[in-house]
Amino acid sequence: TRARFRNLFEQQICPLITAGEGRVFKTTGDGFLVEFPSVVGAVRAALAIQETARRHAANAAPVPAIEFRVGLNLGDVI
Repeated sequence: TRARFRNLFEQQICPLITAGEGRVFKTTGDGFLVEFPSVVGAVRAALAIQETARRHAANAAPVPAIEFRVGLNLGDVI
């Protein structure tokens, strides 16, 4: 599962973050914190990540799907 997550993150999610002009600020095992200069870029990346995860889950059967929850915060990270 860890190898599948790492591959999905590095190969598919990071390019989506970069396309939205985002920067991975921190990773914590199975989580990651990303900052964007624009709310629009953050929302677009979040939607693209969810769609990518959905497609990945559909193609991963019969192994358990990797699911993502996305939270957006407008404000400084403290």
